[in-house]
Amino acid sequence: MLEVDPATGHSGHDRAKKSAPRATVTKLRLQLDHLAWLDGMAGASDAWLKGVPDSKIAHFAAEARALDAAEMRDYGEVKRIVLEACLLHQARVRARDDLVTMLCKRMNTMHNKARELLETIRAEQRQRNERMLAVLGDLLSAAKEVDLAAQTAPKAWTAVRRRHETGRAVLETIEVNGGLADLVAEHEALAAYHGDNYLPLLDRFYRSHRGLLLRLAGVLVLEPATSDRKLLDALEFVRANATRTSELIGDTYTAEEEVVDETTGEVSTVKVRRRVDVSFAPEAWRKVIADRRRPGKLVRRHFEICVFSCLADELVRGDVAAVGSEAYANW
Repeated sequence: MLEVDPATGHSGHDRAKKSAPRATVTKLRLQLDHLAWLDGMAGASDAWLKGVPDSKIAHFAAEARALDAAEMRDYGEVKRIVLEACLLHQARVRARDDLVTMLCKRMNTMHNKARELLETIRAEQRQRNERMLAVLGDLLSAAKEVDLAAQTAPKAWTAVRRRHETGRAVLETIEVNGGLADLVAEHEALAAYHGDNYLPLLDRFYRSHRGLLLRLAGVLVLEPATSDRKLLDALEFVRANATRTSELIGDTYTAEEEVVDETTGEVSTVKVRRRVDVSFAPEAWRKVIADRRRPGKLVRRHFEICVFSCLADELVRGDVAAVGSEAYANW
């Protein structure tokens, strides 16, 4: 801990004192590496500090944080070990606090960007609305002209001719307005984000974070602050399907369940199939993560984003706690 690295000019003692950087993708990766390093350096320090009051640990950690490596060498071996153990303990707690905070900030940033993108799309849609209304007006005018021609014709038109002339006028109007393919594309773009739900747009901001968020979910030990485990079960489901690349995934999984033999009282474990309970998610999310055309299927990437979004919310509210954290502990 007190040896200075010639390449960086810093010791492990200095490294343990550093605070978390901004919550960017690169910084989040570095913070995960930092926690892994702290956990590796801590060794048996948790066992040494078991039963020591938190206030005492915080006091010794603050003392160690105020010293540099050279000053630490002036202390006796026992006190050095005590100070470093307390510093590492506090650094690990702070690192977990920082990681959870970074997770919450990144998810919040993603949601803000998706909202902004929706507003941009809406601005573009206003132009599309005007264009599509103009096209609709042209189509109605063309059909009206055909109808007027049929009514004023010296000889009454047959129904077949009326349909033929109307179809011809409609097709000509479509061609004048850019062609069928362009108008279909315009209509799809207009209909894609109809309404206030920006959640489907989160995917484009999530892609660059996916690997780190999954890694973070594996590093943090999370527990519910209540008896409700639905969200954490969903997180385990996401992690279990982390290598899947298909757009849709089944919403069932295999779980182990303890059963008691009524005759002997013996407890055994059996495997059962369960359906992922998505009731933890708000209604807006449930519309996004389920594929209405394929019952029993979840839209994989949207479901992952939903789980991490809800996880960030519940960590902030205190409904989910991070073991080894202080700011997000289960009080």
